[in-house]
Amino acid sequence: PSTPSALMTTKPRTEQLMDLASTISDRGEHEAAITLLKLAIETAPPDARPRYLLGAEFAHMGMFDAAAHEMEAALSMDPGQHAARFQLGLLRLCGGKLESAQLVWSGLDVLGSDHALVQFKNGMLHLARDEFEQCLLCLRAGIAANECNPPLNADMQGVIDQAEALLNRNAIRPLAVSTDAGDAPADEGPGHLFIDAYTRRTH
Repeated sequence: PSTPSALMTTKPRTEQLMDLASTISDRGEHEAAITLLKLAIETAPPDARPRYLLGAEFAHMGMFDAAAHEMEAALSMDPGQHAARFQLGLLRLCGGKLESAQLVWSGLDVLGSDHALVQFKNGMLHLARDEFEQCLLCLRAGIAANECNPPLNADMQGVIDQAEALLNRNAIRPLAVSTDAGDAPADEGPGHLFIDAYTRRTH
């Protein structure tokens, strides 16, 4: 029987590079993962997956403009890359661009109202409107339904934990999200809650 190493060598080079990048990313070696994913993009036929994964690595490192660029590139190659669409919407929300986030996320509605990504995006939109109870309901429902991207549950649970802490302290400040004309304050807003959860994410 073939060993795992032997099986790995039969995969296309792009798949090998993505697998290796994922492995070292799980160890926290994000810069090395970025190098491998850039190589995958350069040496492979057009493929949305390494662009999406590269965007995720940039987001882990707090390089949100670069992350958004790669998510946009992934979607231009494959509009059905729903994970990239969800992450791009979150990045827009982090930047205080509520209308842009809503526009990006509208493409998720084809998945159906019960899909985890739709529940998650609805939860974040409720949070942007200070609708905390509805936010928590949607995020919890999304976690319960999430079979497409289990690691995302850790991000959403981080937002839930912080939102619940605000409610429990009875010290809720308005979490204002600006329009596309301006940026949200760096220390408030749903984008800030998400960034905190995202950059602390572990696998």
